Amino acid sequence: MIKKANKENGNCENSRVISSALRSFTSDQNENQLLFYNEPLLNNHSYFGKTVNFITDNLLLISIAVVSGFALLLPNLQRRGARVSQLQATQYMNQAKTLVLDVRSAEEFASGHLPGAKNIPLDQLSGRVSEIEKSKNNVVITVCQSGVRSANAVSVLNKAGFTQVFSLDGGVAEWKAQSLPTVK
Repeated sequence: MIKKANKENGNCENSRVISSALRSFTSDQNENQLLFYNEPLLNNHSYFGKTVNFITDNLLLISIAVVSGFALLLPNLQRRGARVSQLQATQYMNQAKTLVLDVRSAEEFASGHLPGAKNIPLDQLSGRVSEIEKSKNNVVITVCQSGVRSANAVSVLNKAGFTQVFSLDGGVAEWKAQSLPTVK
């Protein structure tokens, strides 16, 4: 039997409690017997004791909160390549030789695209890189509907040796939301 510390006079030694707990741990006489109980150390109303009790009582909730927080931060932690805003894209398109590469499907491209954009769907991009080889040293802005596929296109073009590749942040949806011009 594990000795419980006497709270009133505090004369029970912790070593007896621990050794008693270890003895009960090694004996398999009663499986329902408490393995370790040292109330004065964990529940002494100190800040540490309250923190330990809170963590042990709410371990499931704390782990769910940590996992949820990590899941929310994961997209921001992943490297998606360089991004440009609609304003920056417009400046690039007006100032330099810029290739706007739309990586949406042909149907999506036909429904409306940025002025001067060239359409190569993302699933065909690695096989059709030679079509845009002359723009290897120019600014290339990849565009899709929301900005996810264009981020993948940035990595494909970087591997192919393109030096200045950017993804349009928010894609065509954000471009249209800001009332910028599109061509059908």
